[in-house]
Amino acid sequence: MHYLRLADGGLTDNYGLSTLMVSRAVIGTPSAPMTPRDAVRIRRALFIIVDAAQKPGGTGDLEENGPTGVDVAMYASAAAVAASARLAADAFRGALKDWQDSVIAFRCGLTRKEALSLGATGAWQCADVRFSLAFLSIDGLDEPYHSRLAAIPTRLTMDVADVDVTVEGARAGAMLLPQLQDYLADRNGKGPRDTSR
Repeated sequence: MHYLRLADGGLTDNYGLSTLMVSRAVIGTPSAPMTPRDAVRIRRALFIIVDAAQKPGGTGDLEENGPTGVDVAMYASAAAVAASARLAADAFRGALKDWQDSVIAFRCGLTRKEALSLGATGAWQCADVRFSLAFLSIDGLDEPYHSRLAAIPTRLTMDVADVDVTVEGARAGAMLLPQLQDYLADRNGKGPRDTSR
């Protein structure tokens, strides 16, 4: 693996997925935003959607007077952003399958000479492409990471200790993802785990 690409989202696409999907639509080639050479050389791609959103807090539901107007507005805003993010993730899952199929069709439409000129090797198989999707969320983290990360306020700056625990928590959570374990096993020549049982 040579590069790790990170994309941040906004209010309309809180997972940063539109960056990739818009690139595919604008470029309009079967493998976009990959080049034809990239499409021939790729075998596996794993996309990890990271949900770092904080759930609405407060104790308004435990108090007789209930939540304040500001609390209600914050809950409504958080629900709207979460719904948009879920829809983006669902759409991305389908788009990823279409992209994989498009790359395979492109590769299998090449002559052997064309494939070799684009970087195919002797053992190259045109249909040997798999794009996978994993979802990493604070809710899936074990303690003490879950409680510690959930308590970090959303701000433009973070304390050094908060940055360190965020990195540690993300690493620990990512290593628990079955999709990442399958990807690493496949990259190391062991093949993906049998999850049919």
